[in-house]
Amino acid sequence: LIIVIILWLIPHYNWDMLPYIGITLEYEGLNPESIHKMIYQNIIPQLPKVKSIELTQNDSFREACKNSSDYFSSNFIYYRTKPLYTYSIYFLYKMGFDLVTAIV
Repeated sequence: LIIVIILWLIPHYNWDMLPYIGITLEYEGLNPESIHKMIYQNIIPQLPKVKSIELTQNDSFREACKNSSDYFSSNFIYYRTKPLYTYSIYFLYKMGFDLVTAIV
């Protein structure tokens, strides 16, 4: 329990959270364009400024993902290997947690 509290109080934001959130939003029936828009217009601004920049402008791959919903969603295949993880995020999301809190 203590570890869970510490991890919740000191979240670790990394690139992988974005595709995992994208897959979670697919469970809602959203298309790639809607998922991309929600992540880059709603999720990224919730993060600390330094992390927002790191996740969107750190290299050409991340910039390409930011600029293209098709390119971004084409990378989901690498993250579909953990369905229990994405379903647990979805469960927490449906319980009322925002997606950033649900994933960290």
